[in-house]
Amino acid sequence: MRLAVTFDVWNTLLSIQAFYGEVAIQLAELTSKPKGDVEEALRRAYRRVKALRAAGRIPSSGIVEQCVGLLAAELKCPRELVKRGFARAALFVEPAALAYPEAGGALETLMSAGFALAAVSNVTFWPGYVTRLLLERAGLGGFFEGQVYADEAGALKPEPSIFESALEALKEAGVEAEHAVHVGDDFREDFLGAMSLGVKAILVDRAGALERGAHLGGRGYVVRDLSEAARLIIGFARRQP
Repeated sequence: MRLAVTFDVWNTLLSIQAFYGEVAIQLAELTSKPKGDVEEALRRAYRRVKALRAAGRIPSSGIVEQCVGLLAAELKCPRELVKRGFARAALFVEPAALAYPEAGGALETLMSAGFALAAVSNVTFWPGYVTRLLLERAGLGGFFEGQVYADEAGALKPEPSIFESALEALKEAGVEAEHAVHVGDDFREDFLGAMSLGVKAILVDRAGALERGAHLGGRGYVVRDLSEAARLIIGFARRQP
């Protein structure tokens, strides 16, 4: 049985700021609003989504439609324009701007070391299928033997079932794997969510807000980038009996 490493996508592998920058351009064109106004609407809607999600007030069923509705209300435009804006952004965003510079190398290192890799991501204004497309455009899709998104799994991180769905996705791909480590950028959804399952958690804290190193008796680790995460994960595997 192989060891599995799961990865959050946004702000872990791909820059959400880069994608939102393109979204703002496309929505400004479609709605005839100033780009700055669109960017502010995006920020307000995203903050509201995160707060509602943390409070358990956005169920996983129909989450994308609910989030699109929140942004459409902020922009005072039809939902269809919001959907078109994200679709156009997925087509036109510069692939080189999406992936963090060290992402490909870190995934390559882990794949070469024999780990089974899977993506586990929540969704907001676009469905998981769009994130799959963007991982492909950024050159990262081929590293994953399974990908699981909240709208498909019917669960949101930190719910245990979405992490369990990742192992099922790996099994469907012919890989029997034990979930060893989860890597993500969100303290509640990724860090605490993984540890609640008894899985080691690595928080990618690019801003340096938290103390780097081991936490909670070695159950959780804080790193600054994915290269550091990959080195840690290989170290964990070497220390296993």
